[in-house]
Amino acid sequence: MLMKNLGQRYMQYINRTYRRSGTLWEGRFRSCLAQSEDYVLACYRYIELNPVRADIVNHPREYP
Repeated sequence: MLMKNLGQRYMQYINRTYRRSGTLWEGRFRSCLAQSEDYVLACYRYIELNPVRADIVNHPREYP
């Protein structure tokens, strides 16, 4: 419920600020329980390395 409310308020803010309407995301928020520590670490690594893969920074520590 928290994520839904947060998303709705953010969408309203963006729509008001940029004089637009509609949704910002394709679908509703979905989540799943990480079943193992290995999976959690793999997700963390994926998130940390995204700015490097996108050529935004050379090393993850350079990204804010």
